[in-house]
Amino acid sequence: MTTIKEIRSKIGVYNKTINNYITAFDIHIQKDFYVDAPNYFGDFRDYQTVSIEFANLLYSQNKKMVEFEKDYYKWKTPKEISITTGLDLKRILLHLNSNKRHFIETDLNTHKEKVIDNVTGMRNNKIDDSTKIKNISSYKIMRDIHREERNNAIQNIIT
Repeated sequence: MTTIKEIRSKIGVYNKTINNYITAFDIHIQKDFYVDAPNYFGDFRDYQTVSIEFANLLYSQNKKMVEFEKDYYKWKTPKEISITTGLDLKRILLHLNSNKRHFIETDLNTHKEKVIDNVTGMRNNKIDDSTKIKNISSYKIMRDIHREERNNAIQNIIT
């Protein structure tokens, strides 16, 4: 058994990266099998001990996790996301503007919206191809777009 902290220290990523990576790539983990004591929140914490099998899974993904972390924290435009993911720029812009809750917060007292510090260059609360964003993964955006398209296709078949 080894801890998440030992694993992430060897890989060289943040704890948050491991959790975001697993979510972004839909890595389904039977936590009861891999984690000595799963926590209430369902994510991985530094103190948790995990099986050698799970540690080896994470080690096998080390280069991808480092790249994922770099992408997550760097400033990027929708065009750069398009290049990274191979998705159409218009589709990325549509997705980002449909999910602006990642970039705009509402003041509970005044009910006015304001742009938060992980986005620059929004015009009239709209993301365009020159807007820069960070603290979100290009790969998670890709996963979310694929999930939306899959759900829309299923809805079209059902209705």
